[in-house]
Amino acid sequence: MDEETGESDYKFQISKNAETGEEEYVTYCLDEETGEKLYCTIDKICESFQMPNPFKITRYATHLTAIVRHRNDKSKKSSERRMEFMTAIVFLIPTFIIFTPLLGVIILTFDFILHRWCHRQNAKLRHRNDSSIFYQSPLHMINKEFCSKCLYEEDGKKIHAIQNIRYNRKHMVKESLRRAVA
Repeated sequence: MDEETGESDYKFQISKNAETGEEEYVTYCLDEETGEKLYCTIDKICESFQMPNPFKITRYATHLTAIVRHRNDKSKKSSERRMEFMTAIVFLIPTFIIFTPLLGVIILTFDFILHRWCHRQNAKLRHRNDSSIFYQSPLHMINKEFCSKCLYEEDGKKIHAIQNIRYNRKHMVKESLRRAVA
């Protein structure tokens, strides 16, 4: 150890490991009690130094954040929105079902009735061509897996998107042919 700077002044030498035959950097240290030479590899020297752990979890990341859903929010994909909404449900439902099963059944029954009411209200709004409001039950993500009307609407949206892509492609080909001919 250098007394002025406090740095270690290890002088490494290359030697072959007897077991593996690999070349290693080796240095020697003096034993404080006996004063004899102890040969150390770089691995043993590095293990003696403790490096600080840079990984820290911020306080913000440990809290659940509120979920705000907007109907016209196109910045996130629908699968991302579903996953955000499902986290709230995943934490709420087991507490009701585990602690009071009767309360869980009552809540699911009430939500089923509310889900049917939302379908009726949305149908009325569709007939009036009012797309600014959309009713949804609190546990819609669970109910839509079992509701035939929700499954039908979701499949219809997928088919509509595919048909729009096909129509746009066909329209673009017509336009390019018209420009080429004209």
